[in-house]
Amino acid sequence: MNSQLIMDGFSRLSFPHCVGAMDETHIDISSPGGKVDEYGNRKNYSSVLLQGTVDRTGRFIDSEVGWGRRNHDAHLFVTSWIYRAKDSGVFEMGNPTLSIEECSIPALILTDGVYTLRQWLITLYGTPRDRRERNFDYTLSRTCNVMEGAFGHLKALWHCLSSCLTVFSKNMTSVVATMCSSTIFVRRGNTMCFWMRNSQCLTGTYLCSCKAEPEL
Repeated sequence: MNSQLIMDGFSRLSFPHCVGAMDETHIDISSPGGKVDEYGNRKNYSSVLLQGTVDRTGRFIDSEVGWGRRNHDAHLFVTSWIYRAKDSGVFEMGNPTLSIEECSIPALILTDGVYTLRQWLITLYGTPRDRRERNFDYTLSRTCNVMEGAFGHLKALWHCLSSCLTVFSKNMTSVVATMCSSTIFVRRGNTMCFWMRNSQCLTGTYLCSCKAEPEL
């Protein structure tokens, strides 16, 4: 991961020193063995929770998968690898920091979801008190649209994620994570192209009409 390249991209969206945007989405699944209580979520259907972090182009740089009711959004976040890596300062090579008025600021991640505020995680004010805070929330939400777009393109490419995913429960998290890590979204002009890395779990390569691999 080229942290500086990602930060340059987010700087053009008015958020300097940012290495990712984070959010989560539920993926419907067939209740394994009819165990709705164990695998159900707050809306009473079975699902797995996908927490994703993407760069400015919508490419996944991290994905975490957890079960619905057993892994509430906040619980998945605090037990995720990216949470531990960011807290430990090992997520980015060299742990780049920015000094403002003698305050050292780590590389930031943006989210407009409901997450626990961390030194490296920037969230919405929620209830802005003045115009400046309203403008901040608007800009943050607009920038985080890249995460919503990434989820949408992921489900458009992997149609099984938009219906009801039928996979053995022991393979569920690895299958979903592989779909995220093996798929790259590249914008060429006004067209969003898909390119899939070869994978030990999912074989084959899907190329867009441009027939060109993206520059990573």
